[in-house]
Amino acid sequence: IRKEKPLPPITEDEIPFELPENWVWCRFQDICNFNIGKTPASKQADYWSKGIYNWLSISDMNHLGYIERTTKKITQKAVDEVFSTHEIVQPNTLLMSFKLTVGKVSINKIPLYHNEAIISIFPYQGILQEFLFKLITPITELSISKKVLMGQTFNSKSLATMLIPLPPEAEQKSIVGQLSAHLNKVDALESEITQSEQHAQM
Repeated sequence: IRKEKPLPPITEDEIPFELPENWVWCRFQDICNFNIGKTPASKQADYWSKGIYNWLSISDMNHLGYIERTTKKITQKAVDEVFSTHEIVQPNTLLMSFKLTVGKVSINKIPLYHNEAIISIFPYQGILQEFLFKLITPITELSISKKVLMGQTFNSKSLATMLIPLPPEAEQKSIVGQLSAHLNKVDALESEITQSEQHAQM
């Protein structure tokens, strides 16, 4: 848990529903470190021409999927001048958009940099990346809906203080396993529906 910037205590008014036994409400910044990206100036040609480093935008993200390519690349000059305080995001990092298309999540299979509408997420010990990968979208949607109703925007500060319902690590594994099994059934049913529609058309 970060010590340098204490987060406000969670109040009863914030809690949207009761949790099962042994679960706890946490703030997003309590369970992970996250980094916001940057966008090099689009009009500065030497940041983009003959780029060699992958640069990710939201349109490149495959929701609940994997990133194997980006449409744009940036140059060493852009890295040196714009991303001087950022390390390249290594493969198998959890990425999420928090502006425009909020809650879109992917995992990268290639090293890359990303724009300021995307965060790279590094869970702390005891927090499963797969748990966040599967469930951070509905959690984020719940938080952003409350912010919108209150006339607020979703930004890095509200992201840090976002409430997360956190089960013990063993339950995180169980939830991921059960959810994956159900999603596989959904995929199979969708495939059957598609085949039935094709047969009907024939």
